[in-house]
Amino acid sequence: MPVVRGALAASLAFLVIAVVLFSAACSEVDRTLDVSEVSSDPWEANAALARTINLGGVFEVGRGEQWGPDFQLDDVDSIAAAGFTAIRIPARWSDWSGATAPYAIEDEFFDRLDPVIDRAVELDLAVVVDVHHFDALNDDPAANRLRFLAIWRQISAHYVDQPASVIFEILNEPNGELVGDDWTRLVADAVRVIRVANPGRTIIVGPALWYRVLDLPELTLPDDDNLIASFHYYEPFVFTHQGAGFIEGAEAWLGTPWGTDEDRAVIADQFAGAAAWANEQDRPMFLGEFGVLSEASREDRLEWLRFVRTVAESNDFSWGYWDWATVDFGAFDDGAEAWDDELIGALISS
Repeated sequence: MPVVRGALAASLAFLVIAVVLFSAACSEVDRTLDVSEVSSDPWEANAALARTINLGGVFEVGRGEQWGPDFQLDDVDSIAAAGFTAIRIPARWSDWSGATAPYAIEDEFFDRLDPVIDRAVELDLAVVVDVHHFDALNDDPAANRLRFLAIWRQISAHYVDQPASVIFEILNEPNGELVGDDWTRLVADAVRVIRVANPGRTIIVGPALWYRVLDLPELTLPDDDNLIASFHYYEPFVFTHQGAGFIEGAEAWLGTPWGTDEDRAVIADQFAGAAAWANEQDRPMFLGEFGVLSEASREDRLEWLRFVRTVAESNDFSWGYWDWATVDFGAFDDGAEAWDDELIGALISS
């Protein structure tokens, strides 16, 4: 009997350990929150995002890659001086987190981001911290779910003392297999994880399938009052992405014009639909990305930007231009060390 008793004790010990480990793994999403604790106002947060610029090609690049100029703290000052009210920071967190539990984010990545966020806060710029390019999650949501939630648990804890002007965006443009109920459940889980440390932090959420405006009706938001809805806009795609070196066949689109009454009506109608959906949901709306490659006709590009921006503003959307200083989209010419004044005029001047 001692052998049996010893085996039984070992089995019970193993079961206890397994339960503890399972509970620890799931604790991030099992903790509930009374939504009455959420105190910040998403409408005020969205107003702070009125004129946002995306730091494309900076923190979103793959590890060891460089897609544009180095970003310096002085560039934050330059953004504020140009008339923007916020920065959105697309960041490839998955390249800087462990592949196995506890999925620790390397201090080096926080050390790069923190001074930028701190400087923006000092200059009264709002900040959107965004998880970008988590391709493995899009390809296999189930296998990468705990890693994704662990990343958000760490981001949430790290920035817990930042003011309400620092806003979290759950995931940029979910796609691939991360659609439908899988996206709905992951959004709810991520919100719960964030709320553990940040009950009053504003959170941005967009629809699956690349944040397309026509997919907003498919977005199911969790029961949380402090959310901003978002979509991205690059339509018509053959115009905005003509000549894109990263898209096969885009050279055939070169010379695509834009600017007819019908062209404008399409955008106005789609934005009106987005506004109607937002009103039904009682949510503020953030047009998180829009832009045109520099390969397009200069005149048409500027007019498209001006029109999209003004229609967004007329619908009370905040907006985020894509992007700061990449060769294809940049509003800042790194070679000339100056802003593109005409492009800035299309975005900011009345």
